[in-house]
Amino acid sequence: MRDCFCLCWLGLIRLSVIRKVFFNLGRRFCYMYCLCSSCARSVIREYIFFFFSLPTFLIVCRKYWKKVLVMGLAVILAWGIFTGPVYQLLDVQKGSSAEMLSVPIQQMARAMVNAPAEFTAEQWEQTEKYMPDYGSYAERVSDPVKDSFNAGLFERDPMAFIKLWIDIGVKCPGVYAEAFFNTNIGFWNPFMKYPDTETYLVYIPYNSADPGEWGPDWEGQAAPQQHSILPILDTFYYKMTEAGGYNRIPGMRFVYNIAVAFWLIIAAAAVCIRKKAWNMAVPFFLLVGLWGTLMLSPVTVFRYGYPLIISIPLVWTMCRTAGRARGSV
Repeated sequence: MRDCFCLCWLGLIRLSVIRKVFFNLGRRFCYMYCLCSSCARSVIREYIFFFFSLPTFLIVCRKYWKKVLVMGLAVILAWGIFTGPVYQLLDVQKGSSAEMLSVPIQQMARAMVNAPAEFTAEQWEQTEKYMPDYGSYAERVSDPVKDSFNAGLFERDPMAFIKLWIDIGVKCPGVYAEAFFNTNIGFWNPFMKYPDTETYLVYIPYNSADPGEWGPDWEGQAAPQQHSILPILDTFYYKMTEAGGYNRIPGMRFVYNIAVAFWLIIAAAAVCIRKKAWNMAVPFFLLVGLWGTLMLSPVTVFRYGYPLIISIPLVWTMCRTAGRARGSV
């Protein structure tokens, strides 16, 4: 999925530089396929495309607005068919609604732990029904509380949960802000160091998960087995990734830092704006839109920000070529 996202982004750069060539039939369908693949597993990424890239497409490529609109709507339609009838045909089960509620779950749990006096008796009782295990709240990861979230109660009346979340937030805005920025700190703080001792989830995992720790939701699932014919190399890989050995190499901690990649992208966008290279807005909007969804993540892990990190060389190439005559990238 992340590789497809990167291919889509490359297509956007090509569109920004040589639009006429991009809008031939073959490239349009190739791009649509990649975009469908990248969006298939995530409603959020579909929103990135619709609310960030498609409107920017229509502005930057207004000469081809009909083709842009057809391409965008075709992608959304294909995604709807794939996640609708195709999912039903394959008996794909719907995931828990708690997966999209990491931010409010963290905020309400932190309020229960740090500001219980702000709750009325009724609000406390209602919140405890949604999050009976609120005491397991951890600043850097939402999974401990999210795993016990009462998704059935939420799905019966989503507006009741939203109203409760807002009512508590009005009383505890500072607690809500702390919960939000502590959970996603790795996506905006370039000085984060990994492994992060504040979370049990590994930033760059190497070893396979222990099936004994999967929990009841994963019963009956095939357990992957990890083997190595070169134990010395296996140990080296583990130390350089999961154990954080890359930190000992000068400068490498910043190479593997998602927040550093984000701020470099913002700096590059500023350079393009200064050069008045407005045609580069489309690819930059997609990257910033992806970062926006990362801020709603349950934890900071390397794989989430992988597309941002590997985009950096090309982002700065865009800066160098911004403002020049249009050619190929």
